[in-house]
Amino acid sequence: MIEPDLKIKNVKSKVFILKLIAGAILISFSGVLVKIADGAGPITAGFYRMLFGGISLMIFILIKEKKINFKQVKKKKLYPAFICALFFAADLTCWHKSIIGVGPGLATLLGNLQVFFLAGFGIIVLKEKVNFKTIIAIILAFFGIILLVCPNWSGLSASWKLGVFYGFLTAATYSCYILSLRRLQASADFSDIIWNMIAISFFTALILGVEILIFKESFIIKDNKSFLFLLTYGVFQQALGWVLISESLPHLKVSTVGLILLLQPSLSFIWDIFFFNRVTTGLDIAGVCIAIVAIYMGGAVKSE
Repeated sequence: MIEPDLKIKNVKSKVFILKLIAGAILISFSGVLVKIADGAGPITAGFYRMLFGGISLMIFILIKEKKINFKQVKKKKLYPAFICALFFAADLTCWHKSIIGVGPGLATLLGNLQVFFLAGFGIIVLKEKVNFKTIIAIILAFFGIILLVCPNWSGLSASWKLGVFYGFLTAATYSCYILSLRRLQASADFSDIIWNMIAISFFTALILGVEILIFKESFIIKDNKSFLFLLTYGVFQQALGWVLISESLPHLKVSTVGLILLLQPSLSFIWDIFFFNRVTTGLDIAGVCIAIVAIYMGGAVKSE
C-alpha cells in the first residue's frame, strides 16, 4: 500500500511534469516567430523577446499584487540571475547563428542536445540514480538526432556545418542556463520565481543590447507584423513559457528535465515543416518520431 505522503509527492511530480511539458510546447514556437518576424535581426529579436517578456511579467505582478514592490527583489539573487542571463544570452546568440545555417527546426533540435549534458551532470555531480528506462530514453534521443544531422555530412555546405557547430554550442550554453536557473529557483515561492524571471529577462535584454551595438544590428523593428510577432514571442514564450519551466525545474531530476525539454525541438522541427515547407526525408521523420518516443519515456520516469 502506498503511503499518503508518497501519493502526494507523486501527484505533485506529475503536476510539475505537466507544467514543464506545457512550457516546452509554448517555447517550441520560438523559432517560428523569429523567422516570421523578419523585420528585425536575429539578436534584435532576442532583445525584444527578453524586453517584452520582462515588461509583461511586471504587468502580471502589478495585476496580482496591485502594486510593484521592488523590496521583494532580493539583492542576493541578482548576481545568480545575472549569471543565468549571461548563459541565456550566449544560448540565444548561438541559436540564432545556428538558425542561419541549418534553419529553425534543426537548430532547435541541436540546441537540445542539452539532454546529454544535463543527464551527465545529474549522474556525475548530483549522484542521481538513473534507471534502465532513462538510459534507453537517452540512447533513443541520441539516435533520433543522429538521423537528423549525420546523413550526407561530407556533401553539405560549410555554412550548414557551421550551423551545426553553433547548434552544439547552443546545447552547452543552454545546459548551463538550465542548471543555473534550477539552482536560482530552488526553494523559491511563486512570487520569487516571477521576480527572478523578471531580473533574468532585463539582464539578458541588456546583454543582447550590447551585442546589437557590437555587431551593428539595429534596434528598429521595421514593420507592424514583426512588432506583433515579437510581442507574442516575449509574452508567451519568454514570460509564460519560462515561468512554467522554471517553476518545475527544482522539483524534477535534471535527466528527466532534459528529456522532457526535447519536446521543444521535436515540435519546432514539425512547425518548420508545417509553416515553412521544409524539405524532409524519411530519415528526418524517423529521427523526430524516435525523439518523441524518448520524451514520453523520460516523462514517465519517477522524479525526486
